[in-house]
Amino acid sequence: MFKSFNVGMQVHPHDIKFEGADAVIDNMQRLGAVTTVYPICNYIEERQPPRNSEFPHNPIRKVYHTKGGLYFEPHLEYYKKSVLKPQRTPDVDLKDFDALGAITDSAKENGMRVLAWILSLTDSILAYRYTKYSMVDVYGKKVSGWLCPSYPEVRSYVSRLIEDIVTSYRVDGIFFDRFRFPEWAGYGKGFDPAFTCFCKECSSRAKRNGINLSKTRKAMKRIADSVKENRIPEIISKFHNYRKGSLDLAKIFVDMPELSEWINHRQDIITDFVSEAYKSVKDINPELEFSLDLWPPSYSWLLGQDYQKLRKYCDSLKFFSYHKLGGGEDMKAMFQELENLNPNLEISSLLNLFYRFFGFSGPNNLDELGEKGLAIDFVLEETLKALEETKEEVEVYPGIQIWDVTPEEVKEAVSKCFEGHVDGIVAFCYGWATLENIKTFGDAIRELR
Repeated sequence: MFKSFNVGMQVHPHDIKFEGADAVIDNMQRLGAVTTVYPICNYIEERQPPRNSEFPHNPIRKVYHTKGGLYFEPHLEYYKKSVLKPQRTPDVDLKDFDALGAITDSAKENGMRVLAWILSLTDSILAYRYTKYSMVDVYGKKVSGWLCPSYPEVRSYVSRLIEDIVTSYRVDGIFFDRFRFPEWAGYGKGFDPAFTCFCKECSSRAKRNGINLSKTRKAMKRIADSVKENRIPEIISKFHNYRKGSLDLAKIFVDMPELSEWINHRQDIITDFVSEAYKSVKDINPELEFSLDLWPPSYSWLLGQDYQKLRKYCDSLKFFSYHKLGGGEDMKAMFQELENLNPNLEISSLLNLFYRFFGFSGPNNLDELGEKGLAIDFVLEETLKALEETKEEVEVYPGIQIWDVTPEEVKEAVSKCFEGHVDGIVAFCYGWATLENIKTFGDAIRELR
């Protein structure tokens, strides 16, 4: 659609600032065979791998913790009709630096494409200032750091942000990220945020669509309470002892129509939000690419991201098939959180159940899961699912992990993507990866294309 094969790499503003845009572009292009740069325009502080948290080739800073906000100077004329106003980053090193402008200029001089990477619902600075528009969990608490897309004010701001970027910078499109409902709060913060959203706008939407959100809320609260009240071991025991078939899982949805209704309700909210963002881009220039950053298809649908619905409102999509972080570190942290809430939990039983539910394979203890992650076949299996659900209507770019893995794992992940006959690959991420891994990524691409 846009190119013969897309080789992308995501990059953060501190990389651009401390290494210099020209050096970043040179490493990406010469070593990594990159054709499309994905620079972040706003950010949140993400967990870095606990074992290897230092930047391996940054000459100025070995560790950097972002505070969020915009990493370019917003043009305020675009936000006159927006209730939410753009918030520049308070980061001392970055608040006066136009990271987007610097990397875009360098990329264009070297014949590369640029997809501006924006976080739509989790800009921490913006969410903190406009808590009125926060998501609300099943217990009535605001979800910290998450704006709800049901609010017209949130959708309007995102449209203005898109207009600002594609009009003010020489970008080739938008890379749309963080448009979903939260999975869990993170280390030590529990699972309440996963049971969202029950804000007034979501409730009004449900009522208009004939959904009894009050009944749904009761059902979701029962599930949330089972996590908090140490009933997970009982549930695991039931599935291990006599709920062993796939039809047993299907029966849950048959017996709980409000659960299916709630999942579809959330998917429709997210799909409508994405469709407005897509329209904002295409109204300005139909030739611009609108690309989505998605969770893997095995569980994206639980967070509001349905590939079959979303394929109508994008030109391409990347999903992260990070077998070691998403399938290792993050899963380990989630299971440890469950263990904290449920002292009698048998982790091996939970892991086995998890693998059975999702069809994954991996180690049977947490330490090994955190160290090795899921089996590398996770990359290919999620790729095949994504291709099946998009039906060749959009271009598919698997996202692979190139940091905190060996060069051999990088090469194998690239190879697994090519087995799926994809339209491109996106590597995450520049600053965390060694130059050796970036080169291995590029060499594998050149060899297999």
